[in-house]
Amino acid sequence: MGRPQTEIDWVQFEKLVWIPVLSNEHLADILGTSKSTLERKTREKYDQSIDSLRQQKQGPMRQNLFSAMWKNAMQGNVASQIWLSKNIFHWSEKVAHSNSHTEPEKLVIQFGKEDQPKELPPVSGAV
Repeated sequence: MGRPQTEIDWVQFEKLVWIPVLSNEHLADILGTSKSTLERKTREKYDQSIDSLRQQKQGPMRQNLFSAMWKNAMQGNVASQIWLSKNIFHWSEKVAHSNSHTEPEKLVIQFGKEDQPKELPPVSGAV
């Protein structure tokens, strides 16, 4: 006689699997099983891995979050505009550090190749 079969509460699993901060290990702990058992049973039930199921379930949440960020950016929220610009155009900020305390630090903004401006527009009020 072998071990008793582990039963997974699939209703609870469905409620938790889409939450991004829950790792597969945490999910298994909450459901009272091991990660390997949860992965095996998930494959049996859904014919896919926990990770691919998680991505599928997170799709609508990600779309809603992006839509909210887009709306905020279009309404003038500067933080949202910066975040979207960095994520859509793959921009990044790098600060050049030096050992000399006399030189000011330089802020370097890198553009993706396809996003580099050909010519910067004139800035009004510039000297």
